[in-house]
Amino acid sequence: MDEIVSLIVGDDPGQNFREFLNNLSEAQEMAVLAYLAANLAEVTATRLALIGAEMERAAREEAGAAR
Repeated sequence: MDEIVSLIVGDDPGQNFREFLNNLSEAQEMAVLAYLAANLAEVTATRLALIGAEMERAAREEAGAAR
């Protein structure tokens, strides 16, 4: 999967990645796309958890200031 990362952040990421996918079998392509989707979901969940924690902290501070 290091190859995928280097293609995504390379000089021409879109073209390099398309060429990479074109050289894979359909099953390999689906595996790569599933891997990327899983990583995107993990990053999104982490980001949402951080946003939620920040909102809770702000609400506690606001509630404390209102007292």
